Amino acid sequence: LEESRSTYDTLFGGGPDHDIVLDIFPTAKRFMMASGLPPESVRTTGVIALSKWNRLLLTSPRSTSRGYAWKDTTAHEYIHLVVAWRTKDNAPVWLQEGLAKYLEAAWRGERKNYLSAYQMSLLAKAIRDDSFVPFEKFARSMAYLDSSEEAALAFAQVATMVAFMQSKAGDSGFTNLM
Repeated sequence: LEESRSTYDTLFGGGPDHDIVLDIFPTAKRFMMASGLPPESVRTTGVIALSKWNRLLLTSPRSTSRGYAWKDTTAHEYIHLVVAWRTKDNAPVWLQEGLAKYLEAAWRGERKNYLSAYQMSLLAKAIRDDSFVPFEKFARSMAYLDSSEEAALAFAQVATMVAFMQSKAGDSGFTNLM
């Protein structure tokens, strides 16, 4: 989290000036109870973490069958916190998710592989079939999408948009955007 904080505060032109609370819940059930999200939404889309109330909430990787990249997930959620703080909570969900997905591994120097092979195939299919997820559908949260596949496609869409912006404006575009 400290490495993430250094990276993203620099990239976005500053970060929250308060201590960051990171809550790690031992079970999915405990995470769902704390998150305020409907359990069916968490189960449908596979939400394992979120940034809410100026804190980061994560499900322990031990509670999942194969674990997950919890350090990148922590970075992803910290990006949400920084963007909300820098924009006075005025950044739309699609932009927050695009920034968080595209940059979630930047704290360890990685940006090229921001999409999984699965997400790339979903995006290619959506381009071919013109079957993108409308932004209105996740205006409140990715957690309310209809399936984990739809969430993966939505993440791919918005991360690709941020990657395009970064290719045109460079990293200074992130600070200007804030």
